[in-house]
Amino acid sequence: MTLPLRPAQFRPFAVGLNAPEGVVWDPDREVLYAGGRHGELYRVTLDGTVEQVAHFGPGSFVLGLALDSRGRIYACERGNGRLLRTDPDSFAFEPYTGGTADRPLITPNYPVFGPDGTLYLSDSGTWEKDDGVLFRVLPGGETTVWLDSLCHFPNGLALAPDGSALYVAESGTSAIWRVPIEARGSAGTPERVWSRPRTFTDGIAFDAAGRLYASMYRPDAIYRIDVATGESEVVSDDWTAQYLQAPTNIAFAGEDLSCLVTANLAGEHLNLYGGPLPAPGQPLHRPLIAP
Repeated sequence: MTLPLRPAQFRPFAVGLNAPEGVVWDPDREVLYAGGRHGELYRVTLDGTVEQVAHFGPGSFVLGLALDSRGRIYACERGNGRLLRTDPDSFAFEPYTGGTADRPLITPNYPVFGPDGTLYLSDSGTWEKDDGVLFRVLPGGETTVWLDSLCHFPNGLALAPDGSALYVAESGTSAIWRVPIEARGSAGTPERVWSRPRTFTDGIAFDAAGRLYASMYRPDAIYRIDVATGESEVVSDDWTAQYLQAPTNIAFAGEDLSCLVTANLAGEHLNLYGGPLPAPGQPLHRPLIAP
């Protein structure tokens, strides 16, 4: 039996960020990227050095982030309804998709790549209006609605380690769903694999052993889930909100992906877990996208 991670083992290591929501690790440059409430894009080292490298303009709130093989940053931008792509050297940015003509982006929340360059994108929609959808974005930006049945504020996403399914945190139902990816790329029938009432499930990420970590925006906790059985354990429950302060997205970082990092929306910082993990993180797909 693994011991729970004590809340005190999480320590702020990158402070002064403006309500960070998304966080992603670039293994080539050995930096994390995180977003801010007013359109900031931050570059963060594991020693805690923070640098604002871009600003996406008025009305922008940067949510989830993903990277391709060239290190370009794909940023969900709430407020202006765009998924932006940013160059990691010049930090010039451009729109990658705005949704479809019939269903423009409302609250683009989290992007994740498949190995073939397909990008899956959650759009949470509007809280309590049940208008969220999942998009499928082909390399180059061609966008279609992939699934509209998980409409209750779909949030964090994680690709199954074998690429067979997309896991979706649906915040409005306090649940995590498995959506099979069919042979031609269509969405299969969703299956609920985990639920914990009265929680706000936000970010999810797999470790190398196939266990799914889930961060709870409320109630300031992290769970580790066996998706085959639905059994879970509390990794950290910070009921005093001293260390985990509205944790949103999570990422595995470091040379061997043995560091667990959380973005903390209410704490305005990134947290780093200071102890060993049962297994390192599962590497994310970073496909070659042309141009």
